[in-house]
Amino acid sequence: NSPSVTPAVTTVSPVCSSSLCNNRGACQQNGYGNGIQCFCSSGWSGSRCQYGT
Repeated sequence: NSPSVTPAVTTVSPVCSSSLCNNRGACQQNGYGNGIQCFCSSGWSGSRCQYGT
């Protein structure tokens, strides 16, 4: 009998999911763990592009 080997599968969710930045803001990981930064499209501001300007 040889031992059976079961492969392990790890699923990593993307740090920048489509729901993090509002109003078509572009998400970028900031390099510090799971931190992100949103780059807002014209007419929007806030940490998640949630405020109209």
